[in-house]
Amino acid sequence: THNPGRGCVYRIGGNPVLVDYAHNPAAVAAMGALVERHWGTGGVAAVTLPGDRSDELVGETARALARTFGRVVVYEDEDLRGRRSGEMTRLIVEGLREGRPDVRHHPAGDLKGAVTSALDMAGPGEPVLLLYEKLQPVTELLDTLGARPDEAPGGQSPEGQVTGRPT
Repeated sequence: THNPGRGCVYRIGGNPVLVDYAHNPAAVAAMGALVERHWGTGGVAAVTLPGDRSDELVGETARALARTFGRVVVYEDEDLRGRRSGEMTRLIVEGLREGRPDVRHHPAGDLKGAVTSALDMAGPGEPVLLLYEKLQPVTELLDTLGARPDEAPGGQSPEGQVTGRPT
């Protein structure tokens, strides 16, 4: 079944960009495993997490992310869901460092800054994982950046949607 914004793969320049709404440790670990299986490297992640999650869950999710991604761009969604500005970035970075002390992390002010920074950090052909809060700004940004649907692991629909499930 088609599920917009879940496991969609695009290409921007020479880099595959995997877009997903993963916001818990299991989903992030599944995305990391998918990236490693399909591209053989963790690449770079551009991430935000919802502010209404517990500090503990944010930390666990960030630690799961750090197991695959050694370079992470952290941004906050416009809707802080009750958090103070900068609070989610701090919690995510703390979790990343706990999971991988040598993680390279970079704050970005917004979605566009996060995606462009992640693409700048990625080597040629290296994957970028984009975790988002709201799909519409992501699709608008991808259009602006000239993203096009790309081959996805597990099969795909014409829109670039992954139709299979990671094993």
